[in-house]
Amino acid sequence: MSRNTAVILLGIALATLTPATSRHDMREKLEPIHLPFDYIPFSPGGPPRWHEVNVTGNDWEKFVGHDKLDLDIDGNECDGDRRRPSPINLIATAKCRDNHEILTRQPRETDCTFDSLDFTSTPYTLRANFPLDDAQCIRPTIDLPNGYPFRWHAYLIEVHLRSEHLLDGRRYDGELQMYHLGQGDQKRQLAAVSVMLDASAYFDNPKLQMYIDEWQVIANEMQTNCTKRRELSSGERDGMTSRNKSGKDVAGAVHDQDSRQDKERRQLQDEEDEENYGPRRKMFPYDIWPTIYYYRYRGQITTPPCSQIVSWRVLDEPLRISRKQYKQLAHLMTGYIDGDTCENSSAASPRGESYRPVQQMNELYQNVTHCTEEDFTFWMYPPSQQ
Repeated sequence: MSRNTAVILLGIALATLTPATSRHDMREKLEPIHLPFDYIPFSPGGPPRWHEVNVTGNDWEKFVGHDKLDLDIDGNECDGDRRRPSPINLIATAKCRDNHEILTRQPRETDCTFDSLDFTSTPYTLRANFPLDDAQCIRPTIDLPNGYPFRWHAYLIEVHLRSEHLLDGRRYDGELQMYHLGQGDQKRQLAAVSVMLDASAYFDNPKLQMYIDEWQVIANEMQTNCTKRRELSSGERDGMTSRNKSGKDVAGAVHDQDSRQDKERRQLQDEEDEENYGPRRKMFPYDIWPTIYYYRYRGQITTPPCSQIVSWRVLDEPLRISRKQYKQLAHLMTGYIDGDTCENSSAASPRGESYRPVQQMNELYQNVTHCTEEDFTFWMYPPSQQ
């Protein structure tokens, strides 16, 4: 076999591999996603034309998880004439009737942890996916007040720049959205808890940085694989080196330290007086929440097909992050590389923004409630359950 033939065969073999889009090698790799929409103003695939997006293709099904989950999705609902649009400017229009915070259960040894997340990169956002069932680990759950079912299972976390929702007219630097799957009669519905990101802190937020580090590893691996591919195609090399795992050890070390601190904190709680009731420490991933108070309304998924299946809770205080973290997120958004072509194919705007424009609230079918400390306080537990 000639040298040129060997190089060609190696190039073909490498081209069939999906560039690293996940930190878990044993899991199925996600193919590069090609979507017929973007967030670039006035482009053919921009938000004003999302109602024209074809939502029957395989790429779209992978994008929304419809190939694995039976969500209540029926066609494209991105036109402006909808009963419950999202996102909206959140201003209270009705009294809060919730009688407790969003409850999380007591942590257990069998729970999913940060290491259980499957980090992926898409053309429009950064994602961290939970397992689809409890076979590998027990997924985090939330109990929404005055809502059914009793438990919603964590599905995925994703980040948008800038924020999609507005809080009383203010748009924040970003929005971290946590999606959950329902059960029973609502198993085809979603519940989302949003955390606004305010890039005004002097120091990095350590919990968010753990996520950013993993997304950075993915970007590094994509770039490394594409560099190898170009070298093979040019005949400069006829072999492959090991994958770049830079940054992973740092994230793992931070996580190990957090795990030790969590264990020590639980031990201290167990030693407290049994009569000393207090708020329960939020389990992962809800320990990143800056408050327990929120705006509540019913709305849509904020990307095509814009299905009206989401019960939204948007926390009313932002998570403060550093400007450096914001810039790193924006760089990751704009630097998305297509695994097939090794070319940039980000669907974000040139500034890294990936938010749907604010929609006009439909007052006939939507109302917004703002739950504050006047409506409820922290749910109190004995030390053995905190």
